[in-house]
Amino acid sequence: MSSSTPQDCVALSSIPKYLNSLVNVMGLVTDVMPATRTKGRDCMISFRLADSTVYDDGVKIRFFREREDQLPRIQGTGDVVILHKVKISYFSGMTIGLSNKNTNWMVFRAMSIPESLPSHPLQLEHIKGAGTRSPTQQEMVYAIELYNSKDKASYTSLYTNHQSQIHNQSSPMQADSSCPPTLPAAQTIAAPVNFARRDKFTLIKDAQIDTFYDLVGQVVKIYPNNGIVELYITDYTSNSLLYNYVWAQAEEEISREGDPFGYILPTSSNRSWPGPFGKMTLTVTLWPPHSHFAQENVKENQFVFLRNTRVRYSRDSKMEGSMHTDRRDVDRIDVTIIKDYSDERVKNVLRRKLEYTKRFKEQRVNFIDQARGEKRKQEGAPPSKSVKRKRRKQQQKEQKEQMMRQKGIDNENQKPQSEAEQQTPNSPPPPARPEKHDLNKN
Repeated sequence: MSSSTPQDCVALSSIPKYLNSLVNVMGLVTDVMPATRTKGRDCMISFRLADSTVYDDGVKIRFFREREDQLPRIQGTGDVVILHKVKISYFSGMTIGLSNKNTNWMVFRAMSIPESLPSHPLQLEHIKGAGTRSPTQQEMVYAIELYNSKDKASYTSLYTNHQSQIHNQSSPMQADSSCPPTLPAAQTIAAPVNFARRDKFTLIKDAQIDTFYDLVGQVVKIYPNNGIVELYITDYTSNSLLYNYVWAQAEEEISREGDPFGYILPTSSNRSWPGPFGKMTLTVTLWPPHSHFAQENVKENQFVFLRNTRVRYSRDSKMEGSMHTDRRDVDRIDVTIIKDYSDERVKNVLRRKLEYTKRFKEQRVNFIDQARGEKRKQEGAPPSKSVKRKRRKQQQKEQKEQMMRQKGIDNENQKPQSEAEQQTPNSPPPPARPEKHDLNKN
């Protein structure tokens, strides 16, 4: 049996590609919140779905109806849900699915899903909303595979009796009782979906939007702000979706592709940036209680481990991280200071930092030469306007110095001469002075 996504459903890993579109999805319930009433007249149930293409808690779904008994009858985690015509939206920094009046739903209860495929034609008990079609064979097979792909001890649906928390009215939903109970297993599933909990650790260069990761990095900057903390970390790998921090001493503005060290004309906001330059630093927003711990304990240049960080788009469409309060344990702190530099992940960061520093020093010299027009000159291209301007200033300076030197020579020539120096060969000799007579001689 194939474990691929049913034909008319989209893989949950590709959900961000369908922003503002209506899609069909199918997945295993990994988290569910009790039904609540919104500020308006509607009731809402919020849950997460995961399939064979995602390895975390999956995609968040918010389903609205006027009455609670019109909502999908999800008992708990372990149920499998099919949704038709769900609108994909971007809300509060995450991609979510929102129901509308045309959204149909179907639920396969965990308690009714077998552990293997039967030999006879497959029929699974299910509950569906009004107007929802019956499931296909491929959908029922996929439901069995999803159900058996995870540790069943974690399924709350197997131990939960659904009880209405708002009110209980007549329901338009249908329990498909025409489906006979599934007989004992006669065939095991040949290719179960691999739903083992993945290792969430990743490098910044490999991070993707709308995914949860564990990160290890060095703190570049830390900014407390009204109860939250902005933590700037780097592991000295580059990601094209990050903000580009530029080198503040660049003399020329040169726009070019593939600038990992950010050698571009700086703005005033970059002049205090200590580095690394380029797209190597991830901003992670910490909310309580993570922010309180970081503000009191985390310092710049320390190494930290950030557990379960959600990577998303910022308002200016750059990659950023976010760490909110753990809903299951509100006092849990997922920020850890790493003091043991023998940790292999820390050693790798230090190694990449050393390589970055070496490359930066080498390329800094090359960039300065390029910024001054030396590269243009070597390639035979005409000098840039800035180089011409510098040359003119240098020429003017040299001309001025030459004029000053010439003026000095002229002044020397204009100094007063002695009487002997002022005589010319044709000038008459000066009159002789009268002799003084000694009157005593007479």
